[in-house]
Amino acid sequence: MRQAVGMYTIDRSVDLHEPVLLMSFTGWVDAGGVGTAAAGLIASAGEVIGHFDADALFDYRVNRPTADFIDGKLARLEYPEITITARSLDDTDLLIISGTEPEFRWQAFVASVQDLVERFAVSQFVAIGSVPGPVPHTLPTPVLNTSMQRDFAAEGERVAEGLLQVPAAAVTATEWHLGQLGLPTAGFWAQVPHYMNQPFTQAIITLVERVGRHLDLMFPLNDLAARADQQRIQLDEMATQQPDIAAHIERLESLANQDDAVPSAEEIGFEIERFLRDEADGGTPPQSGPVG
Repeated sequence: MRQAVGMYTIDRSVDLHEPVLLMSFTGWVDAGGVGTAAAGLIASAGEVIGHFDADALFDYRVNRPTADFIDGKLARLEYPEITITARSLDDTDLLIISGTEPEFRWQAFVASVQDLVERFAVSQFVAIGSVPGPVPHTLPTPVLNTSMQRDFAAEGERVAEGLLQVPAAAVTATEWHLGQLGLPTAGFWAQVPHYMNQPFTQAIITLVERVGRHLDLMFPLNDLAARADQQRIQLDEMATQQPDIAAHIERLESLANQDDAVPSAEEIGFEIERFLRDEADGGTPPQSGPVG
């Protein structure tokens, strides 16, 4: 069974009951690859049932296909993609849209997602990702919450106060348009230490667990806990060997204790702008410095 609708194609028929639609893309709002890694773990026991039209959404000079050569022979060519994965856990059905953030035709993309929502009678939309923040790796990973509804945050949850104006992501555009149609929405954004230059395993775990609490599900974490412990040891050793980084981490810990780890919109905006500059400069990891 293969059916093309709008900008997406369904390759396999599935029977889903009011699934939750979850979305995460690489690139923007995916600091350290945490958001897409979390989405990948959530989707790992599922089945890819469809994909979006890559030719319509990507500039291949920006996101170039990758070519694998083995002993001089071209063995594989892989294009950037956006896949649709279906998964059921306990009594909850999930649809996960993930891949590379599209460069082109966002409104047409969102319209196709809306068609997907109507086709499968989606019950809610959940966006996940990660942003750089003034947070140390030595403390629990903060998760910021966003939504089109005002009463989405549970007691004790983190919400950035005040106006936060930043360049939008494709997942944000999707949340906006679906929310305008009355679909319940939620966004969960793990804050990643801005001095990290590798995927932050602790944040992946925290983000998956936060989505699980929201949906009343428990996703298997496989060996992530052991990997997070090993990474923590490596980061602590790095700080021991570099006094300037150690001093900066201590400052972040002090700020977190004073402010109960809730950053202002200005602080978050500062870190996102720094992240955007680093991406434009070729992905150079941010250095320690002022965060407020």
